[in-house]
Amino acid sequence: MNKIFNLLLIGIIAILLGMSILALIAIHIETSKLSISFTPQGFSNYFEALGKYAGLFAGTITVI
Repeated sequence: MNKIFNLLLIGIIAILLGMSILALIAIHIETSKLSISFTPQGFSNYFEALGKYAGLFAGTITVI
């Protein structure tokens, strides 16, 4: 029974990790369309795009 729960937890972690990687790729695709530079406006654009996926990253870090 304990082994089933361990495998289930590992499966959930793998799914969340994969979703986080996909979200990171999506963020970089989305930010490539915006003006990203080392200015306050550029960082603002990046963090705005990152904020859309904040729940996913928080969930992944919580589980891992």
